Amino acid sequence: MSRGALATRADHLTRTMDKIKQYKNVSMTAELDNDLATESELLKQRYQKFIKASDQVRWTLQSTNATEEQIEKDYSAVAEVEEEMSVVVALTKNKREEYKCQLDAEFQGQQRKDQ
Repeated sequence: MSRGALATRADHLTRTMDKIKQYKNVSMTAELDNDLATESELLKQRYQKFIKASDQVRWTLQSTNATEEQIEKDYSAVAEVEEEMSVVVALTKNKREEYKCQLDAEFQGQQRKDQ
């Protein structure tokens, strides 16, 4: 796989991460929670494809006797994406948990009101 193909996969991954980041300051609703869950699944799929592409690029770099600098540049780029991925996964988890707590609080409030 070429570096261009890897860059394309990274672009897809980055666009999905950017879309998820937009949820950071949004008050969650059922619809947004469902959208976030869908985007999260898409992100996981794209991340897996990115990792496979990264492995192929690394193999190509090593088998074509790329310079140490080229290999290090590739490792750095992948590490950067992995770090951003961790941040976005944590954001997704927090927003979905926040919404669940909101629903629980609303439910408990309704129960108290009904008593």
